[in-house]
Amino acid sequence: MKFPSLRLFLLIVASIIAADQFTKWLIVRHFIEPNTHESIVWIPNYLQIIYRLNEGIAFSFFRGHPWIITAFSSTVALGVCIWSHRLKGGELILRWPLGLILGGAIGNLIDRYRIGQVIDFIDAHWGDEGYPFPTFNVADSAICIGMGLLILLSFRASEQK
Repeated sequence: MKFPSLRLFLLIVASIIAADQFTKWLIVRHFIEPNTHESIVWIPNYLQIIYRLNEGIAFSFFRGHPWIITAFSSTVALGVCIWSHRLKGGELILRWPLGLILGGAIGNLIDRYRIGQVIDFIDAHWGDEGYPFPTFNVADSAICIGMGLLILLSFRASEQK
């Protein structure tokens, strides 16, 4: 099996950043104001598009502390770059999830540096009652998928040992 090269890693990172920033641009362009009740229903009772600004990180934690969040996110992005660069041999498969995580982190960092908060727009909920899940974006999805893949690959690695 051929493992992902550094070029593929960079392509994953760039693709996530591009998809994230493009979708956020579309949201800003087509919605009048953030944090209103204006929405586009995609799947009734399950999925809608709504323009939200998030000052915090996941689940709006650490709101009101933008410099701490930006410094932490920047440190994580740098750590992922270093980790990916130092991978050897059989570890190179980790470049897939690390590329997703880094692309997502940079996508959200662009928002933080540009406007001081992150643009979220995917609003998932369950049924009429709502049972809401926090509003998120493409970058958040890439980070979560990347983390999930890292966890799965860590089980695989421990089984091989």
